[in-house]
Amino acid sequence: MDRLFPFTTHRLRFGLLMTVVLIIGSCSVPAPLSPTSGPAPPESTSVPESTSVTESTSVPVVTTVTVVTTVPSRGAVRPLTPGTSWQWQIDGGVIDETVLDEVANPKKMYDVDLVGTDAATIARLQGKGIIVICYIMTGAWESYRPDAAEYPASVLGNQVEGFPSERFVDIRQIDVLLPIIIGRLDLAVQKGCDGIEPDLDDTYNGYDTGFPLTMDHQLAFNRAVADAAHARGLSIGLKNGATSDGVFEAAMSQFTDWALNEECNTFDECAGYAVFIAQNKAVFQVEYSQPNGTTIADFCPADNAANFDGLLKRSSATLNALPRTACRLD
Repeated sequence: MDRLFPFTTHRLRFGLLMTVVLIIGSCSVPAPLSPTSGPAPPESTSVPESTSVTESTSVPVVTTVTVVTTVPSRGAVRPLTPGTSWQWQIDGGVIDETVLDEVANPKKMYDVDLVGTDAATIARLQGKGIIVICYIMTGAWESYRPDAAEYPASVLGNQVEGFPSERFVDIRQIDVLLPIIIGRLDLAVQKGCDGIEPDLDDTYNGYDTGFPLTMDHQLAFNRAVADAAHARGLSIGLKNGATSDGVFEAAMSQFTDWALNEECNTFDECAGYAVFIAQNKAVFQVEYSQPNGTTIADFCPADNAANFDGLLKRSSATLNALPRTACRLD
């Protein structure tokens, strides 16, 4: 899948001492798909002792890892609840600050790229009562990001299909990756973001990463990122991550604040997100008119019935300001 600008999203179908709580152990789930090809993980990418994984099917075990970091002062996390009108623009262009102006619904969210959006733009959106979510990558290395040099070669895996400037990272190496992610979270605080959209937070499931990742690895890594975000007053969502039995969504709903899904109606995989709605957490759902000619009539009735906040955009490779058609509340 090509992207017109590297900030767009992924949808691939084939000094304070902070204690970060990690979920490890096993979940009662089918075995995740193993990578079909790619190099074996280098010796330095072994799972740390504190996040060792068993083959048991017991309830996940909770342990802790300590991370030294400075947490900027922030208030409480701002909740996002069902019935929130929203916009998603991460194309690298100038943010259209007027696109939600005519929306009468007082509950609004705007999702923008962290690096490509300045603090003044974020402040102006918030001045209109809009909650601003900032997109960051967590599951891959991007050569074009300012902090790219901070990623050691030992955590880099296979190229992300369709994106030659990106490579999957070994999420088992939390102690290496988390300080880099924390730097991005601190930038989000400095710019005034209200929350974080973490991309590729489900690489254990069907991606050819080059690493033998499991759901336990994914939950441990995602929990560490979520805890760091919450410590900074940032909300954080589940990005995609749909599963056939909903187990991953249920586990993620325990420590994330909302969900953002691409094309679950197209692929008949929306059911697992009901757990977020049951907890009064918003599900932001998007379908694309290209390449299949999808229209709002094809999915909005289902999104509305599920209490999801649905949008129709052109494509995941062109997340421009417009076109944007909402299923409700506009």
